Amino acid sequence: MDRPLNSLWWRCQNQSGVCTRSACLFCATNTAFWQTKNWTPMNDLDRKLGTLFSDIARFRRILFDQLATEYDLTHVQVFVLNHLHKEDGLTQTELSTRMDIGTVTVSGLVDRLEAKGYVERRPDAKDRRAKQVWLTPKMQEVWKKIGDSMRHMNSVTFEGVDEAEVEQLITVLRKARRNLQDRLNGAAS
Repeated sequence: MDRPLNSLWWRCQNQSGVCTRSACLFCATNTAFWQTKNWTPMNDLDRKLGTLFSDIARFRRILFDQLATEYDLTHVQVFVLNHLHKEDGLTQTELSTRMDIGTVTVSGLVDRLEAKGYVERRPDAKDRRAKQVWLTPKMQEVWKKIGDSMRHMNSVTFEGVDEAEVEQLITVLRKARRNLQDRLNGAAS
């Protein structure tokens, strides 16, 4: 689907193809408005890229949630587990920083994972106030199955796409990610 769902742009296009709103960000019918604001309206490429990124992320999240229900996990919980799989024993503050979400949110996620027996909290040897989060042996076993689910999701995502195209896509997306990270890091300085 190449159109943004529930977007102002789509509603504008359904109004006889002409937008009467002077401040519509999604069409260029009021060029005087755009010139006074030094803005340019979104073109088809801008809309397509944004919609594709959004749709792919959403569809993958939905599919993964369906696959992970067998383990009573959500994609966000798997995100926590993935960070711990890469580096077990992180504190909740470290998890919060790496995931770019609040410490209260991480605490709730860890609480739920601990209740399921997938992680355990242990005192941090360097800081008595902090707790480290560790994967349990139960999670180590489940992690192999989650890897199978990830491979299945990727095979569904890239069905009909050859490996060279996937590698090229990964290269381009890494460059895009680096560009965005550089911009954000520059903006933060």
